[in-house]
Amino acid sequence: MKRVSRRAAHYIRDELLKRERFIVIALNSGHKIVSVNRSDPDWNLPGLIRGSVLPDSLVSLLDAASDASEPTVFPYVELNDFFVDIHVLGDRESADLVIHDVSTDHHNEQILQQRAHENSLLSEQRAALNSELTELNQELFLRRRQAEKASAAKSRFIASMSHEFRSPIASIMGYADLLQTELPDSNNPQALQRASWHLLTLVENLLEQAREGKENISLNPTRFSLDRLAGDIEALFRPQSTTKGLAFEVKSSPVGIEVECDELRLRQILINLVSNALRYTRQGLVSVHFIHRDDNLYIRVRDSGRGIAAGDIDRIFEAFTRVGEDTTSGAGLGLTISRQLINRMGGHLKVESEPDVGSEFRVVIPCPSTQAKPGEMPSLSGTVLWVDDDPDILSLYQVILENWGLRVITASSVAQARDLFNSNDCPLVVTDIHLMDGNGVELFSHLKVQRPDIMGIVISGSGVVDLTEEVAGEGIRTFLQKPIDAEVLYKEIAAAFAGDQPEHTF
Repeated sequence: MKRVSRRAAHYIRDELLKRERFIVIALNSGHKIVSVNRSDPDWNLPGLIRGSVLPDSLVSLLDAASDASEPTVFPYVELNDFFVDIHVLGDRESADLVIHDVSTDHHNEQILQQRAHENSLLSEQRAALNSELTELNQELFLRRRQAEKASAAKSRFIASMSHEFRSPIASIMGYADLLQTELPDSNNPQALQRASWHLLTLVENLLEQAREGKENISLNPTRFSLDRLAGDIEALFRPQSTTKGLAFEVKSSPVGIEVECDELRLRQILINLVSNALRYTRQGLVSVHFIHRDDNLYIRVRDSGRGIAAGDIDRIFEAFTRVGEDTTSGAGLGLTISRQLINRMGGHLKVESEPDVGSEFRVVIPCPSTQAKPGEMPSLSGTVLWVDDDPDILSLYQVILENWGLRVITASSVAQARDLFNSNDCPLVVTDIHLMDGNGVELFSHLKVQRPDIMGIVISGSGVVDLTEEVAGEGIRTFLQKPIDAEVLYKEIAAAFAGDQPEHTF
């Protein structure tokens, strides 16, 4: 390398640590090139020849930096497809130009600027997207709230409809029981009972379908006689089988036991299955067998009907679907609802069928058992406050409880119940949940404050109960659904007056 000025030498020394390619040009006062030194002999720029005048493009930079006392840097100057930094080091007598190749740096900086621009655009897009997402989330939140309100309104409607249907059906069934007691030789009360059970099952099927199988209905396990259930099913369907000329048998084993599960739901399942068997059987036999073993209730409903093709087995459980001939009656809901209820009770349902031979439906439901206690029911005495806004229910259970030896005070509203409770000694309160002017559970909690030792039985026709453990532990013995089984009610009242601890949980 040719000799350069001391000033340029020091500057180059410092800059060499930073750059790879550079050109040092020494100039005299007339802007003629005195020397040209290159770090890379292969790198040259046109017009940089010793003894020639500096190109005009570089002279203009010298003029711009003529008054500067310190080195002046012109960054990213484009020369012959190169981007260079030009350092001007001058005085009155001479000048030096140091040209650094910064093409790579310029390219990298462009990339960085492009990325920065892209990031800025992404940030703007992200901000816009976040804004849209915020609006969307707000809309989803509002729609979810609307859906929740609609679902709550639907649940209230279903509970109300269930209550409205069950209460009059419970009255019919209760009065039919009273008529049977007064007219033991008449078949009319039994006909009322059969019609009521069919109507109740149809109503519950429709309401269960409206619930869409959701688990918002409480199971109400009670103890009941398996022999009595088998006898009721036999009595319920015997007239229909006789009319069709079918053999019909109902068997139960072992005899003399009580089982514990939701009797109303179990009856609903049985009525659906047996009704289907009789509906699709034109000749032969329909049989129902109950077997209790290892805390499970096994039910088998067999018929000699037209059977079901293998490809239709799954379809028979679809709502409003009937396979084969369309001449039979029915809404097509029985099997759908039965499977939903069986699953909810922790059991399972299986089907075996062969066309023109018949079908067999097998049900298994967890169901603890106890040996039925022999002997008569204990006598009852005491006062009961019964609260219900249905006058027929009040009249019915006033007669029933008075026949059992109890004194019954009836109230049709929360306000009337409070007044009667304050003026009478009522250690037991039986109340419907849904009253015209309030809630039966809240009523009982209020009365409990006045008299901590009172006991309560909650009834409802809605099929849905929401009793927390705290409320259930405050003297409420059990929850009974309408229609109320008279034997179960008798046992609960007897146990309440005897001071027995409740066996049911909520």
